[in-house]
Amino acid sequence: MTPAFTASTPVVAVNTTTVPATAPKPISTRLVLASSNSPSYKFTDSYTEFKTYKQPVVKKVFPNIGLTEGGTLLELSGAWFDQQLDFDMMPYCKIGSKVVRGQLISTVRIVCKTPPNDNIVQQQAIYVSLNGVNWVDTGFFFSYYVQPVLTGMSP
Repeated sequence: MTPAFTASTPVVAVNTTTVPATAPKPISTRLVLASSNSPSYKFTDSYTEFKTYKQPVVKKVFPNIGLTEGGTLLELSGAWFDQQLDFDMMPYCKIGSKVVRGQLISTVRIVCKTPPNDNIVQQQAIYVSLNGVNWVDTGFFFSYYVQPVLTGMSP
């Protein structure tokens, strides 16, 4: 089969309906429309940009326990944290099933504020993501406790 078009990185048609493509960095692409009924190709310009990045790695989580009301500042340390708002890339944390947006401190540290949770029996798994869709299991857990109430004191 002949190449569908040539550019700095040629894309070759595998068959008349499928064109493989990979994008190692943000690029402008050209979409090839083909049909099995027609031997000719139609070219349309697409200015879709692709962003590739490494999944974050978490080596430490502190603290691992907090109040059921939420609001505990959870620090995650590791590698490959990033934020690029042009690509909707920002850190997220998922504690159990609840998702919160994280704050990027550096490429090796993010901070997330824990959401409220009344479950004091079961530890909640901690996940991180840079897009809110693809989650990385950190292997760490967070537990909740009810704030103790002081009912009296004596010397």
